Amino acid sequence: MEPRDYLEASLEVLDAAHQLREALNKHALSAVGLTIEQACALCRIDMAGGTASVSQLAAHLSRTENATTTLLGKLVRNGHLYRERSQTGDKRVVYVRLTPQGEMTLSQFRSELMGMFQKIADPPSPASDLLLAAQSFGALLAQLSP
Repeated sequence: MEPRDYLEASLEVLDAAHQLREALNKHALSAVGLTIEQACALCRIDMAGGTASVSQLAAHLSRTENATTTLLGKLVRNGHLYRERSQTGDKRVVYVRLTPQGEMTLSQFRSELMGMFQKIADPPSPASDLLLAAQSFGALLAQLSP
């Protein structure tokens, strides 16, 4: 394959990834009132047992702590999360917890997400296909990161 072909294929992958994210974001907003980024934050908190620190989330979401704090602030104002300071150790550490409303919205989001993927692939693609795609994007990102 010629370098120009690699470039063209790479641009098509990036464009497709962007379009997929935009379509998912639009659908999530209309279905459950969350952006994909907000839904990912709720998912990460849930995967951490319902509670996570801002710094943990920032690392998982590949965002700065300031950007993560802003994102979480919107979720707190909308009643999906609540904040609390560490009761032990470093009092500067802030944790966020899912509220019952946040758990319900997250459940709705997961149902919507599964519904979207079922429309794309019926029966749904195995999780291994999604994992392979995520690993491929992760490998590309690793090569581009300093």
